[in-house]
Amino acid sequence: MFERFFEWMLSTYQWTLDKVLAFVDRAGNHPATFFITIALYIVVPKGFFPTEDTGYVIGITEGATDISVSGNLAASARLPTLCAQTRRSPT
Repeated sequence: MFERFFEWMLSTYQWTLDKVLAFVDRAGNHPATFFITIALYIVVPKGFFPTEDTGYVIGITEGATDISVSGNLAASARLPTLCAQTRRSPT
């Protein structure tokens, strides 16, 4: 019983794979995909990633919902010290 089910699944997979590959071959998608990739490389704006290290570090502090303003300020005041310690430590 299992063997018949497996053979049916295998033949169905092979039939659908043959159909898809025949369509791809007929449609000429290989060169089209290549040229679309080149066109997108030219059109898409550059600068999503910096090409060099800018030296900026952005930090966000977030406190608990029941923290006081002075407690949040005290926690935020420790941020430069933590950054300086991290900068000195080798990675």
